[in-house]
Amino acid sequence: MTSRAAVAAVVAALVLGISGCGGETTEDGTAPEPGETGSTAIERAVDSVTVHQSGGLAGVRRTWQVNAGASNAERVFDAAGADGMTAAATDASVAPTVPCCDFFVYDITIRYSDGRALRVRTSDAERRPDPAVTRLLNAVLASNPPISLR
Repeated sequence: MTSRAAVAAVVAALVLGISGCGGETTEDGTAPEPGETGSTAIERAVDSVTVHQSGGLAGVRRTWQVNAGASNAERVFDAAGADGMTAAATDASVAPTVPCCDFFVYDITIRYSDGRALRVRTSDAERRPDPAVTRLLNAVLASNPPISLR
């Protein structure tokens, strides 16, 4: 098993216990104007999905990015455009509640063709995994994008 495959297998196993929180922002990091959230977020075309993993005992920092044209990008973009992703980003009740240095934290950024971005933060420590977030993370890892280590 290659190291990339081993990392993907470990991360996929850890992802099973995730849920998310976050919010929609514009390209410059500001909140969108009122009325620009909700269903309009899923009507825009997804341009890219970036997952940044950090934490764990070793202080790991990895980043995966899936852009249009990448292998399996369609599956990733379908998961990123799901209604559940917008709900996960706006529902404070699914925010990570168990801070612990032994778990991984995932910062997910979905960029849209209109310049807006949806951000979700999740953790392996969550007891109530959010299905939409789990589906997206599994799709990103299954697409086998290059890993950026920092």
